[in-house]
Amino acid sequence: MRIQMVGLLSACPFSQDNPSECPLHTVRELSYQQRIEWLNTLPDEAIEYLLEHHRSCLLHKESEQTYYHDTADALCANSV
Repeated sequence: MRIQMVGLLSACPFSQDNPSECPLHTVRELSYQQRIEWLNTLPDEAIEYLLEHHRSCLLHKESEQTYYHDTADALCANSV
């Protein structure tokens, strides 16, 4: 579980940036060493919560992107 978190501590897996609404936003602003030290203090339950939050968020953002892409395709098809 902790190894999965290392990537999340660097950036959002969807946008590859650091969204302000993410629970890891402030942690991502720390140095790499500070992020790892912070991670090592977390109980397993907190890590499970953060991993699940990111899974859910990623699925939500991907579904939004698909919706907007499909809507744009439909609008373009109707305008021809």
